[in-house]
Amino acid sequence: MLLYVAFHVYTVGIPLTFYTYRNLFNLRKLHSQTKTTFAIICELLFADDCALAAHTLQEAHTLLDRFVAACRRLALCVSLKKTEALFQPSPDSTYTAPMVTVDNTPLPVADTFCYLGLRIQHTGSLDEEITVCLALANSAFGTLRKRL
Repeated sequence: MLLYVAFHVYTVGIPLTFYTYRNLFNLRKLHSQTKTTFAIICELLFADDCALAAHTLQEAHTLLDRFVAACRRLALCVSLKKTEALFQPSPDSTYTAPMVTVDNTPLPVADTFCYLGLRIQHTGSLDEEITVCLALANSAFGTLRKRL
């Protein structure tokens, strides 16, 4: 309900067009005007965590302000001790840490963000994490070898 109150009429986020009929990886189907679905993703949820996603820093500020306002409207509070900001610039620009505030309280800027067990770095890199996941999967399958 909180996310509905915060974002139900707001159209800023990450645009996503997807096709979920039969051959999922047929890219020609994404150009069709029928059977494709368009959605705007502005939040990612997992358990009791919420990540807000936007293309620009200004859009991210707006999303955060709307989220905080919806929390207040529903008599909830945002834990500023647990809230962090992660900024991933485009590959051709230089990284500068953003200044994100809630009620004039600056949020700490994180270098990495852990989502569903993967660490996403501010550079957008997942290489090290993918190598670790592959090594863990390899060792898990190695232990099954004794049972076969």
